[in-house]
Amino acid sequence: MRYVLGMAEFVERRDNRNLVLDAMRGFAILVIAYGDGLIAWLDNDFTRSIDHAEWEGISYWDVGQAAFLFMAGVAIMLSRERHEGRGENRGAIMRRAIVRAIALFMVGVFLTYFTSGELTLRPTGVLRTIAIGYLIGFGFQFLKPALQLAFALAIPLLHDGLLFLFPGPDGAFDRTQNIGLVIDRALFWGADPGGYASLNVIGGAAVVVMGLWSVRYYRDRHRGVWHMLVPTLGCLGLAFALEAAGIPFIKRAWTSSYHFCVLAVFYAHLMLFALIARTAPGKTLFRSFAVVGRNALVLYVLFNLFGNHVADFVLLLMRPFVQSGPLTDIIPPLGAGTFFWLLAYLLQKMKKPDPLPDPASN
Repeated sequence: MRYVLGMAEFVERRDNRNLVLDAMRGFAILVIAYGDGLIAWLDNDFTRSIDHAEWEGISYWDVGQAAFLFMAGVAIMLSRERHEGRGENRGAIMRRAIVRAIALFMVGVFLTYFTSGELTLRPTGVLRTIAIGYLIGFGFQFLKPALQLAFALAIPLLHDGLLFLFPGPDGAFDRTQNIGLVIDRALFWGADPGGYASLNVIGGAAVVVMGLWSVRYYRDRHRGVWHMLVPTLGCLGLAFALEAAGIPFIKRAWTSSYHFCVLAVFYAHLMLFALIARTAPGKTLFRSFAVVGRNALVLYVLFNLFGNHVADFVLLLMRPFVQSGPLTDIIPPLGAGTFFWLLAYLLQKMKKPDPLPDPASN
């Protein structure tokens, strides 16, 4: 049986949202909400292996930030078509994108201030990287697919070239003296305490552009499921070839091996989610994920600001029944995640459906 998987499929007719995209975005948020609690509770070799790599290496948790960048690229194309279907011109669409990117950047600035006490315009951090990547990537949607693909493939390699041209005392990927951090220290915002270089926004933009290109690739209804394996295996092969050539997986330096590895993970997820969405149970499950995905920004901010407080409140409610033990480690974070999941459901119920047709569903 031949499965044809186009990005235009799975559009929910009620509000013209792409179910697969929203489900992937919601799944990423739920991983953030539940993941730390599960890792801390289980605390075994497997869970430690999927936690964030300290520097060199890559884990499942290390693909989260780039996942939102990839989905931002996909959303840019679908959103553009929706607004063009409403009769908006290119200028209005671009102005909306600029305002959205600035707003997202400033939300990231204030979120960092309220969670860490640092007030900075440094373009690192999840929301700020997404904002800049979104803004850079937005302009590439008007270029030919071949140029989009060339940018997404070449920029990470050029970024590595810059690291090799200006190595630190311990080489190109010096943890504290790589060229990205040296540049940051020379600028007014200084280096990021976590070792994330501002140059990483270039790699982030390349991921956004790859998301743009992927819409055209996957929405072709003449392609079968096996075509989805082409970019998955291609990116995975590139990642391990680069790693074997001496370019390690380092998220904080956004090396090209890391770049292509996370792209392979996204394409594999896109293939898997598209297949699952074809089943009735899968579609039902994804609608619960999509509720979170459609409110991803709001929930991400609220979870970072109040997630620990909600978990502490759940722990307080547990005290009369459970004083100590593993349940006191696992139930509070799971309770906090569930609270925000229910909040997402209420936010979604309050929204009015979009009565306008979505060109992506044609």
